[in-house]
Amino acid sequence: MAQRINKNTGYPMSTNAQIERARENLKYATSPSGYETSVKNLHDMGIDLRSDEQKCIDYIHSNFSKLITLPSLKAELAYKLGEWDTAEKEYLKIFFLDNQIADKLRIIYQKEKRYRDAYFIMNLTDTSVKRLPKEIGHYNDWVYQKFTHNLEMAKKKADKNDSKDKSILTGEKQIELIKYSNEILGEINQWKSDYQNSKKQN
Repeated sequence: MAQRINKNTGYPMSTNAQIERARENLKYATSPSGYETSVKNLHDMGIDLRSDEQKCIDYIHSNFSKLITLPSLKAELAYKLGEWDTAEKEYLKIFFLDNQIADKLRIIYQKEKRYRDAYFIMNLTDTSVKRLPKEIGHYNDWVYQKFTHNLEMAKKKADKNDSKDKSILTGEKQIELIKYSNEILGEINQWKSDYQNSKKQN
């Protein structure tokens, strides 16, 4: 079967089934938060038996999920629709917070022959994810091993294809992304203090 192409963008499209699945995932993610509903129910019934530490961890997890889930799912749907520019825009909001999301953006860039861009986002992510609060948790080791391998391969491809590289994330744009990532990481690392302060006020 021939690859379907989005006539407006020129990029490949996924099957209808894959596109509909991505739409359903996005629709589900925009429904009311299960965490917030559960916390309210437990509070109303007076049976929330979580420790203060666990409540704080759950709060951080919920905030982090709200931060990355919608952009990630919007990007996934756009990519499957062949709307790669839209997918890139959404991934750029969050790539530095998750190895697997950064890797998806790497794939787009390498398909577009933006090899230096691919290496830049992987390298920035390698540094930034190490600055996330320990409460957010970690993937299994094989995820990090795969990411490290893909980071090394991204550098090799960037070096090898320098003469035909079509990267556009240079100079000022890279600085903007670094500043933006630092700002978001700063906010994330403030969540624990924000939660503790809110408990004191209550």
